[in-house]
Amino acid sequence: MCGINMILRKDGSPAEREDITRMCSAISHRGPDGAGYALLDSGALAFGHVRLSIIDLQEGDQPLYNEDGAICITFNGEIYDYKQLREELIDQGHRFRTHSDTEVIVHLYEQHGMDFIHRLNGEFAFILWDARNRRLLAARDRCGVKPLFYWENEQEILISSEVKGIFALNRVPRSINPDYMIGPLLGVFPRAISAFDGIRNLKPGHFLIVESKGRSREVPYWQPTFKTNPAISFTEATEEVRRLFTRAVERRMVADVPVGTYLSGGLDSTLVCGLSAARTSKLKAFSVGFGKTIYDETDAARQTAAHYGAQFEAIDCSNEALAENFLKTIFHIEQPIANPNSIAKQVLSRLVRSKGYKVCLTGEGSDEVFGGYAYFKLEKIWRMLLAGGEQARQGRALWKRFKKLETPSEGILWSRSNHWRKLDLVLGYPSFQQMRAVDTTRGMKWILTPEVVERASFRSPYDYFLSEFPPERISRLDPFNATKLITFNQLVSYIIPCLGDRVEM
Repeated sequence: MCGINMILRKDGSPAEREDITRMCSAISHRGPDGAGYALLDSGALAFGHVRLSIIDLQEGDQPLYNEDGAICITFNGEIYDYKQLREELIDQGHRFRTHSDTEVIVHLYEQHGMDFIHRLNGEFAFILWDARNRRLLAARDRCGVKPLFYWENEQEILISSEVKGIFALNRVPRSINPDYMIGPLLGVFPRAISAFDGIRNLKPGHFLIVESKGRSREVPYWQPTFKTNPAISFTEATEEVRRLFTRAVERRMVADVPVGTYLSGGLDSTLVCGLSAARTSKLKAFSVGFGKTIYDETDAARQTAAHYGAQFEAIDCSNEALAENFLKTIFHIEQPIANPNSIAKQVLSRLVRSKGYKVCLTGEGSDEVFGGYAYFKLEKIWRMLLAGGEQARQGRALWKRFKKLETPSEGILWSRSNHWRKLDLVLGYPSFQQMRAVDTTRGMKWILTPEVVERASFRSPYDYFLSEFPPERISRLDPFNATKLITFNQLVSYIIPCLGDRVEM
């Protein structure tokens, strides 16, 4: 869990050491345990790395090389099953100088070429230089847990874990991206877009490949797919989820430092806490509260921790604390805040670090994978109402229950509006996200000036929505999976940056 930077001079002129150190200083909060630099390719390529030590505390410094120095990497993240991969590579004749997960990537690339990426199970962003083939690779994990931004002109390419690393160099122009104003600012979430014009966000599940003459291209190595197995029984499905979930928690507990958990009153963090507690006798759980409001889950979290025998520590995030940390949170997440939970998460992360912890497991992503958000249920009710007959009768009964149970998330994750009945069902079903894009388009004239709209690639949030989620593709999916795909974009472009990597690092 670190920060990485790169400068590539396309004309072969030397990169300035002062520039790469300035980029690293701008993101030093990501790596307080050390920094490393490398000048490669006769100085035209500079790597920088700031380190947060999690695995191989003594020997895992970066940038890191293969045996003959022809391959160099700077890496941020964690490869979960690196120990098994390491043993496999040793059997194939590779020599390791460290016990870090980073070195596994270098030797996997040596062994398998570009196919090495499919062997990686983890959260990661890295930049790799292959001197033999004169190839530069940058990559992000499949769900974009770890960030990677880049800026390019005719002279150079700059890459950093955060935009502020690129903006550390005064020669990079600064302006707001009008497409961001039309899209993510108003609730339409493409998988990767920066709030800053000219700063590109490498898409999750993609390579950035730079080869001869500095030409760059993004290439996908993974796309989300949905494969339904109608033959599996509910019991078999339950056991398979249990097996995969247990293995996922076990993989993430591999570290040379203590591992804690974030804990709320939700199913996701409760299950993570329970599985973690079963594997250590010294688990510590951390929680953030909101002053006994309807959003406060501290009491439930405290009871859960006591049930599993975990030590419990909580911090209350008052309105004053939210205000005090507002600008600091924007500085770190590098995008507008639509939900103050991101501020509270930063307050919580600061508490965790002050207690000596560098690693905590969370439940982020479970609502996207398992359909936990209120609008998944809302859309099912809408489909029942449209079906008529007995389904509609059951749908009306469920609607009454739904409104009572989901009150805390009203206006954020669902709406009482009947606008869904007027939707052109281009996706094949009534979609809450489509309705939100339509409603936002109606109100955008009160938010954006005509000048912003004229500079954008799309004229409205609804146009952006249809471009990002083409009806001919989405309509082929089951409605539940279609909404999961749309929600996946929200996870990687908003939830993870605002509630995950940026505030935690």
